Amino acid sequence: MTNLGMPLRNYSFLWTINAGLLVLIQSILSLLGNRIKNLYNQFFFGMLFVGLSFLSLVIAHDYPHFIFAMILLTIGEATWSPAMPTLVSQLSPVSAKGRYQGLVQAFCALGRSLGPLFGGVIIDNWSYKVLFLLAFVVLLIVLAVNIGVVHFNLRKAVNYMKTDVQTDVSRETK
Repeated sequence: MTNLGMPLRNYSFLWTINAGLLVLIQSILSLLGNRIKNLYNQFFFGMLFVGLSFLSLVIAHDYPHFIFAMILLTIGEATWSPAMPTLVSQLSPVSAKGRYQGLVQAFCALGRSLGPLFGGVIIDNWSYKVLFLLAFVVLLIVLAVNIGVVHFNLRKAVNYMKTDVQTDVSRETK
């Protein structure tokens, strides 16, 4: 953004928009919590919007476009982020919930730590546009794989949040 002549305060304000929208969107989602029947769709919707935010950055040349990209990113983040731990909790037996939640957090931390390194290498060797296109393509691939895995395994999945904890524990000890 600064290379396009925009002041640093404009970049900083994008994160203010992000924070405000996160509070607003997650408040709305919490009110609609009982009406959202399929967390998989919420997760897929969020991933798609994060991907679209990267795609929109490829052609962003003015501040309103950067605001638009941040709105897409925030919608994706606000819908995807709370769905992931809930899905992991639903699909994990009581004895393994901590392990699987820990793995989710570990992989998120790994992405946050290695992402800037790989992003920097791509920017140094190519450009921001290549980085944003690559992020979009990788997110589309991950989204497609997730949709495929869910589609082929949904009937076999057990929702452990709908089972009695005592029944769940006794099933695991057998």
